[in-house]
Amino acid sequence: MSGWIPKPPELAERIALDTSARVRPDEAELREATAGRLGEDSGGIVGAEGAARDVVREAWTPELTGEVAQALAAVREQYLGAAETVRQAIEDIVERGPDAWAARAVRAQLAFRVSWAVLDERGELLEL
Repeated sequence: MSGWIPKPPELAERIALDTSARVRPDEAELREATAGRLGEDSGGIVGAEGAARDVVREAWTPELTGEVAQALAAVREQYLGAAETVRQAIEDIVERGPDAWAARAVRAQLAFRVSWAVLDERGELLEL
């Protein structure tokens, strides 16, 4: 499988997540087919995801391709609107500095990443 892939990978991931959130196939059928492929030992999340990936690939239809294209168009519109919001966030941080929404949001995200890393280094994260 080859072809065009968005760059950088973080953008590709964002587009995939935002698009897949808008696509709604019959997940009950997909779950049933996936469960049917798993043996006694599912292989955990890796085994289940591999089975589900095969099931989804085999269940793909032209209608689903069309639904994904429509979802991508909606994501494009979302991103165009987001560009204006980002412009406003730039103005806000220039005006308000550390009190701006973006500064507060970045502080929260950094605190999460740092605390996660510290707990991981200490071996105190729960198994997921």
